[in-house]
Amino acid sequence: MLNERYIGRQFFGALWRITWQEIGGRFWVYPTVMVAVIVFATVMTYVSPNSLSSGTVPLLRAWSRHVVTVGSTRWVLADLMLMGVGPYLVGVATALSGAMNTLGLFAEKTMTARLEWFLSAPISTGEFLLSVLGTALGLTLASWGILATVLAMFVLILSQLNALVVQVPASWWVLISLMPLTLGLWSSLIALPLGILFPGLSRLRTGSGNILQLLAVLPAISALVWGTTQTHTSLGHVAWIVSGLSLIATVVTLVVILRVFKTRTIFLRQE
Repeated sequence: MLNERYIGRQFFGALWRITWQEIGGRFWVYPTVMVAVIVFATVMTYVSPNSLSSGTVPLLRAWSRHVVTVGSTRWVLADLMLMGVGPYLVGVATALSGAMNTLGLFAEKTMTARLEWFLSAPISTGEFLLSVLGTALGLTLASWGILATVLAMFVLILSQLNALVVQVPASWWVLISLMPLTLGLWSSLIALPLGILFPGLSRLRTGSGNILQLLAVLPAISALVWGTTQTHTSLGHVAWIVSGLSLIATVVTLVVILRVFKTRTIFLRQE
């Protein structure tokens, strides 16, 4: 048992190092793009609020009922854009990054070949899957941490500009922390069995992503569409609903993966 756990830890360490080497600069792609999108949307809201769609301004004003705002209208709208839409964009970016990194664990035959020798050792299916899941979820956590921190800094800084006072409710911190995290973890877990079952599709590019990646992030995109149209529900309530559903789905998906997939099955799929 001790030897098996030792081999499991060695496998996890090797998988983590190889994954980072394979990913390289790609890890920063989605965080960087999403930060740019958030900044652009916020700046456009302040500079030209009239350029917003007919439904966006009423939506932002509806959200303002759930926070205490004092200041010029433009600054309020810009901050509300960050507070309302930002967390969902962070959730989508975290999900995209998590799905991309997870699919990368099985998309490259060279990586599979470099890891096969570990399978000759007495490593259990549980240890193997936990190592793979740990690597995938660790990368997702890193992406989420970067994006959530950047967005929180933007909100706090913008709240101090131009004598604006925005009292950020406690529920917003749930929106920025728990919701994107659960969406990202869920997408990573969805991507893992998809990559195992359909390794060929994980290599089929569709623009900047692939089909399996798009399937894995559908929950996050659905949350973005649904959450940003709830004008009669507070941001906090929406955050708890999305976070709760995502957390339940994450646990269920994890249990299914651990029960269904076997180590040998995973590698036979790569051949």
